[in-house]
Amino acid sequence: MPDLLTEFASHPQGQLGTVHVTAWQVAGRVLLLGDAAHAIVPFHGQGMNAAFEDCAVLDALLERPADWPAVFAQFEQSRRPNAAAIAQMALENYTEMRDAVLDARFVRRRDLALGLERRFPDRFHSALLNVMFHPEIPYAEALRRGALQAQLLDELDRERAASRIGARGTAGPGAPAADNLSGTPPRRLVMPWRLRCVAALERHERDWIGVILIRRMHAAFDVGPLGGVETGKKVSPGTSPARG
Repeated sequence: MPDLLTEFASHPQGQLGTVHVTAWQVAGRVLLLGDAAHAIVPFHGQGMNAAFEDCAVLDALLERPADWPAVFAQFEQSRRPNAAAIAQMALENYTEMRDAVLDARFVRRRDLALGLERRFPDRFHSALLNVMFHPEIPYAEALRRGALQAQLLDELDRERAASRIGARGTAGPGAPAADNLSGTPPRRLVMPWRLRCVAALERHERDWIGVILIRRMHAAFDVGPLGGVETGKKVSPGTSPARG
């Protein structure tokens, strides 16, 4: 391509961006849908699907006699939080792909999440799976769960590092996370890690992810069953169509 530089300089370049609109509707006369209301960068592959979800929500609202100002207001109230959530997650996924995939801490947390998915396929879904393959989970809820997952995985990673310090006196750079969650036989870790980790997880016992991890820690350390803890709905992978 001998003329690459000239051709590159002379051809118009596309731009990626996120659209934020102050109001999606005006007094029941005009309503914005899809990219007109909430265009996003393509790093989650959800822009078109978000528009389809707009159509589904509006169609459901129109099953009742149309009071256009009320319908449009309800539509915006329903969809705006989800549009903002997927816009944020698309940018975060770009940053992750650009920078984080080579980071040792990111790799440890990813391995933890994969191990939890394998052991609890009907309870634990990574943030990516929640967005891509579970349309019954709204984008805003996927964002909330992802933030909680990140917090819990950080705690597990820190406590695993602390256990290695207690066991060997040092923790080498890039020390792996708790490998008893990754599919290998569980190790008997030192007592301080057990107590601190279970205590940290119990702070989240009212959330479904916290319950998962508490149960795992109780099983790993023969603490005994929790008993009677509500874990919320079950969604098995493969039972719902992908988002697109």
